[in-house]
Amino acid sequence: MAAKVPAARPEPVFEMRETDTKGVACFATRDIQAGEEVLWDICTITCSLEEDTAAAMLELVIHFEALDDEAQARYRQLYSWEPETHSAHFREALSMIERDGQLLAPDVINDYVHLFEIFRSNNFEIIRERRNEDGSRTQSRSGIFFEASRFNHSCDNNVDYYATITPGYWVGKAKQRIRAGDELTLTYIPRHIPTRERQNMLRDCWGFTCTCSKCQGVDAEYDIRLREAVAAQQGELADGTVPIPVYQEELDEPAAERLLRRIERLEILHWDQDLFFAYWDAADYYFTNSNLTREYDAQGAAQLLLEALNRQDQVVDLGNRLWPDDDYIMADAKYLLRSMEMVHERDQREGNLALGLT
Repeated sequence: MAAKVPAARPEPVFEMRETDTKGVACFATRDIQAGEEVLWDICTITCSLEEDTAAAMLELVIHFEALDDEAQARYRQLYSWEPETHSAHFREALSMIERDGQLLAPDVINDYVHLFEIFRSNNFEIIRERRNEDGSRTQSRSGIFFEASRFNHSCDNNVDYYATITPGYWVGKAKQRIRAGDELTLTYIPRHIPTRERQNMLRDCWGFTCTCSKCQGVDAEYDIRLREAVAAQQGELADGTVPIPVYQEELDEPAAERLLRRIERLEILHWDQDLFFAYWDAADYYFTNSNLTREYDAQGAAQLLLEALNRQDQVVDLGNRLWPDDDYIMADAKYLLRSMEMVHERDQREGNLALGLT
């Protein structure tokens, strides 16, 4: 069943403020529950980044010129960053392009490149690439959402988003309990790849070094609150002065242990909405690491994939009790489960072929 289009925008639950180190950021104006919608946004401008560079830039410029003055101004206010080598490549790609029978002037090229760099820094995929039954391929497309683009990054984000379920709509939902004053964050990258790879990806694509709790190897504030809630429920805290153990991500300690501790605490607390997303994080962790180890440890990858399937089954089972079937959350959860199942089925076929079985 397709996910429903939101009937109306939710009441604002956050405000945008300038910060000393992170530019504009979004902060909760009240407590937010896990699964609660924090924003839905409508796509303003689209582009296919699969086209050759010059074609993609020209497509973007044509769409940009069709915007009204206010939308163009909002677009230009968005963050952008590219390495100079990329910018030089973009300028070179436009150097032999004509519009209206004339080569583009240098100042026009610079402006087109700037618009393209804004798009690359802020876009969300809105149409997934897919193979069609007739063998043709549908290209992926990306889009800009003015409000959603203001969320900053964290490798341990507290908001998940859904932008490919109903193309043109971006829906953000809290994945854990958020307190008034907390910053709302997304993840720009796969969150369960190794720390060094995450850091390199963020520096290469967005020009910053992430200093989130996960990158620093310490408990997030959310995990500290969970520990306090469990201790209070079990009568272990007489006051708020008891030291809270801090998680340190050592090389010999699997990152999964942190996720599993979070799950254990949520199961004790019976915070089912938060638990749904914690199960999902664990499934994503195992699925990511299955893919990372596939080339050099097929057996280990298969075991990780089975663990991912078990966790995603928990996600869907719990989600069926929490959310309606046409909710964006459930559409995405079932899509991921099916993706895992298809990988497992493929692995089984290839394993049978290797053994000479049919």
